[in-house]
Amino acid sequence: SDDPAVKWQLNLYKDVLKTDEPTDPEKTIERVQRISAAVYHLEQVEQPLRSKKAVWHKLLSKQRKRAVVACFRMAPLYNLPRHRSINLFLHGYQKYWIETEEYSFEERLVQDLAIPPKTTEEEEEEDEKHPDPLHQIILHFSRSALTERSKLENDPLYMAYSAMMAKSCQSGQDNNEEEEEEEKEKTFEEKEMEKQKTLYQQSRLHERGAAEMVLQMISASKGNTVQWNDYLIFIY
Repeated sequence: SDDPAVKWQLNLYKDVLKTDEPTDPEKTIERVQRISAAVYHLEQVEQPLRSKKAVWHKLLSKQRKRAVVACFRMAPLYNLPRHRSINLFLHGYQKYWIETEEYSFEERLVQDLAIPPKTTEEEEEEDEKHPDPLHQIILHFSRSALTERSKLENDPLYMAYSAMMAKSCQSGQDNNEEEEEEEKEKTFEEKEMEKQKTLYQQSRLHERGAAEMVLQMISASKGNTVQWNDYLIFIY
């Protein structure tokens, strides 16, 4: 063939078996290996890895390669050489921006750092709530019991309050026959509603420390058992 790519290969193989010496299999194998290695390297130079490209060739395009190399060559900001124009910029920034503000920059910085974290809407609503009057009156009775300023019979506020709460927290069992007959005529729903109301009133007293207040009032009575029934209204 007249193809030059084929001629040089034929020239490599033409002298393989034309020697007059007896053939040596080991030499023949070694020569064939050398020829195949030469052909392989020539093929790699002429057509470099067309089908078997390296992985990094697929992942990195030319633009990405340039960007990576630019990142390695780029100087960091703290290593940049300083220039006189920086001082001019700082003076202009201070004159036309900072000094024109009406407030002190240091004071505003302290105010910004001292701002508490933002509260949720629920916490804001709790802050806006007014003080609980029931908690206040129970706290008043507790303090008066601890200081022993007044006795039970001399405290009309406590007597009126205990009578009112006794009505709201009573269990519904009265000695009058008429009231018992009326209770028998009540439906299950009405009884359940009264029970829930009683439990609600008792839980309100419990949350506001009524039991502790009663114990303090009992201890302030100094063993006077006549007054205990009135104190125990809040417990039962």
